[in-house]
Amino acid sequence: MTWLPVAAFVVVNVAILGLTGYKLFVRQKTANWPGVPGVVRSSRIAFDSSTDRTGGTALVEYDYAVNGHPYHSNVRTPDDIVVGGNRAAAAVVARYPSGAPVTVFVNPADPSDAFLEHTVVSVRSTLPLLLAGNVIAAVIAVVYTVMF
Repeated sequence: MTWLPVAAFVVVNVAILGLTGYKLFVRQKTANWPGVPGVVRSSRIAFDSSTDRTGGTALVEYDYAVNGHPYHSNVRTPDDIVVGGNRAAAAVVARYPSGAPVTVFVNPADPSDAFLEHTVVSVRSTLPLLLAGNVIAAVIAVVYTVMF
């Protein structure tokens, strides 16, 4: 079972690089979607009923129209990956107060498919994940080595 520490490093890095690849794919797919004017309907911090109210996520609902047809959505980023917690959620809610005008990026093939913010993929966002993941894998390796 000496392969377990190596496997921990491999699994962590493959997962993080896979997540980065997914974000790059989504960014490329949605990069040319046109923006249309919209209005924030509501903006609040939502909590999962199973949490202790420390892991809130921002819920921003907005309205927009394409070719005169009204639409409603609550998708903030096209990759639908939300991280942060209450502080990050509060910052999002502050950016999107009710009644504020927004640019909504719309899928030309399906206008009901829309979002507010493009996916961000950068070394600055990926490096901390790689570092944290490798620290966790190193801890697993050390604990495994000490115990076995």
